[in-house]
Amino acid sequence: MYPYCPRLWSSPSSDTEVATCYRRASWAREHARHTDDPVLRQGLIAMERRWLLRVHGDEFLGRPPEIPG
Repeated sequence: MYPYCPRLWSSPSSDTEVATCYRRASWAREHARHTDDPVLRQGLIAMERRWLLRVHGDEFLGRPPEIPG
């Protein structure tokens, strides 16, 4: 599993960080597809969702993104 990331709930600030979020979400999705343990599968699906929320949080929550003023 991936180690704790202290900036997990902050928005990614660079293309590299966005790519890392997508890569980790993909990792979780692939592992969920190949496990027979339903509890582990649900945990991996939740992990994928958290990584995607980090990139697309406002879209997934149904809120318009904040516009800097």
